[in-house]
Order: sequence, then C-alpha cells, then structure tokens
Amino acid sequence: MRGCVISLFGLTYRAGPVLDSLLMGAASAYVGLQIPVAAGALICLITITVMSPKRKQLAVEMEQDSTAATIAEAKSA
Repeated sequence: MRGCVISLFGLTYRAGPVLDSLLMGAASAYVGLQIPVAAGALICLITITVMSPKRKQLAVEMEQDSTAATIAEAKSA
C-alpha cells in the first residue's frame, strides 16, 4: 500500500502543475489570459471554502497513529 500512495503523491505533485499549466496555456490561447486565471482563482477559493470547516477534523485524523491498525491488518491477512 505504501508504494501506491507514494506513487500517487509523486504523480500529483510532479505531473499536476505541468498538466495545469498546459491547460491554462491552451485555454488562454482561445479566450485570453484573464478568464483562465480568474477560473483558477475561483477553483482555489471554492476548495478553501469547502475544506476550511473540515480543517480541525483532518488535523486530528492525520495525527492519529495508524501503525497499530496496520499491524493488526497484516496479522489477520
């Protein structure tokens, strides 16, 4: 499971910005630069608005030690 998570992490943080800039460039070629930049800002604001109320819950869940659960799953398999 760790390898899959690490590969997904690498894909997201290495390929994500490249694909986003490609889409932003293609969109700006058709409609100009202002609309794609405004759309990107709107997406960021929506993400912040949706995730902000869940911030404390996510922090608690990320701080929990999941090692014991992983070991229990490995023993039962």
